Amino acid sequence: MPGILQEQIAVMSPLVTARFARHTVAASLSASALTVIDTNATSGALNVTGEVMPFAGAIVGVGAALSAAASAGTLTLDVTINGTVTGFQLVITTGASGSTIKEYGQVRFNAGDTIGVKITTSGSWNGTTADLLATVYVIFDQAIF
Repeated sequence: MPGILQEQIAVMSPLVTARFARHTVAASLSASALTVIDTNATSGALNVTGEVMPFAGAIVGVGAALSAAASAGTLTLDVTINGTVTGFQLVITTGASGSTIKEYGQVRFNAGDTIGVKITTSGSWNGTTADLLATVYVIFDQAIF
């Protein structure tokens, strides 16, 4: 019987996501950390505000979806590393969604760093009944698994 050619396959630089949420996005928020999603927590929310990255890499995108469109004010999402704002920002002024990207390597993090999102809303933000889902997209460097 002929031998079977076997080839080891590895994913070197995978794109992964970290998701964060806020129920009923209030007006006049100031750099308030979003929480990681978990509906099985006793309180109905998991009060964890970041996800630890197992490998070094770069943040390449952020997207947001609201359950209802806003028509006034601004909602600003700031991606954080270890609780510090990185300058990677998404601003939504009207509508129910938005996204932005950055070139790979512009916003870097190390293995063990925590990725999070902070939200700021203007006093005139009228999407106060909307729920928010924010997704951060990262690419790991040389991750072999």
